[in-house]
Amino acid sequence: MIASVKILAIFVCMVILIRKRVPIGYVLLIDAALAAALFKMSPIAGLKAAGAGAFSLDTLRLVGVMILIVSMGNIMRTVGSFDKTIASLEALLRDTRAVMAVIPAIIGLLPMPAGALMSAPLVGAVAVKTRTSPEQNTAINFWFRHVWEYVWPLYPGVIVTAALLKVPVRNLVVVNFPLTLAAIGAGLLFCLRNVPGQHVSGAGGAVAGHVKQLVLSLLPIIVVALATVIFSVPLPCSLGAVCAALLIVHRLNRDQVKAVIRRSITAETVFLIVGVQVFQSVIERSGAASQVVQGFVSIRTPPGFLCLVIPCVIGLLTGATLGFVGVTFPVLMPFFVGQPGDVAYGYVMLAYGSGFVGTLLSPVHLCLTMTRDYFKANFGQVYKLLIGPACVVIIVAILWFLFGVNPLVKRLGL
Repeated sequence: MIASVKILAIFVCMVILIRKRVPIGYVLLIDAALAAALFKMSPIAGLKAAGAGAFSLDTLRLVGVMILIVSMGNIMRTVGSFDKTIASLEALLRDTRAVMAVIPAIIGLLPMPAGALMSAPLVGAVAVKTRTSPEQNTAINFWFRHVWEYVWPLYPGVIVTAALLKVPVRNLVVVNFPLTLAAIGAGLLFCLRNVPGQHVSGAGGAVAGHVKQLVLSLLPIIVVALATVIFSVPLPCSLGAVCAALLIVHRLNRDQVKAVIRRSITAETVFLIVGVQVFQSVIERSGAASQVVQGFVSIRTPPGFLCLVIPCVIGLLTGATLGFVGVTFPVLMPFFVGQPGDVAYGYVMLAYGSGFVGTLLSPVHLCLTMTRDYFKANFGQVYKLLIGPACVVIIVAILWFLFGVNPLVKRLGL
């Protein structure tokens, strides 16, 4: 359990620095150095881990993707696509609160790194009407962006879990679906609480017309989704091609292009991504995550407690779904699978739900850090808004584990 105490020290340091308004990029680099020291990495090993995180191809790709996402958003804002999207959704939903929730939920169907950054400008445009705080905008955009990740079969976490268990993806969708329902309900209850509801009246016209305008206004995002998910076009290529097409079709002049570039490429964004990658690299190479897992397993606690706690801790530590799945699920596999073909779906659901909640609350989750940075929100206030819905999902997961999963599995013959 010594490893857990060290991890706690790292998180305490992170919280203190964030409360002192130290830029999150610097916070992550400081915590990476602390992690290297606590887990006894040599200076050379620590520098190698930091270098691997800062200059890897994944990091360069991620920086490129972030810049292209922001560029596409800025171009779409410049040509009026956002106004048309919001007008269409308001005409269809007739309530600005629903619009703020639906926008990130739609974008959430597209698995991509820091995808919340794609919906943030749209949520921000609606927020002008509701006059919500930066913290509320951050919580709404971030939370509803992730309501599908428990079940959506395009997300890597669901795919890898099904592969590890050797079961159809649909089985995980069925047993995890209450978690998505809980996430949606909790988001409506906590994140949209105190957001003034504005009923949109006078939005006439046929529904088909509004749907058509919505699809056309979101066409760049739809094209990226189809190209990436269905045709396996690399994300940087699909984003770059769409950005180029937007510039050509809408004939942006030189001043407009310069403005888009100036707003899209910032040192703060690049440094934030590098900080996240360095921290994750040090955590991985120091063996911190695996030591925490082995520490919990060694104290012989009940399987349900292990499946609840270990994935959540590793999710907090890594900020990535594949992080907690890849590190903890192989260790927890004896609890997941008894005889060949006999899967304990209750334990799987509990571990996946708690692990994903951990990633949602992780300060190194790129969607959270990038959204907070976009809205210039206070991290502490954002967490106050996220703790409530996170607890609801955990409680639902525990209740579903105790009373619901096994009867459902027997009834469906999974």
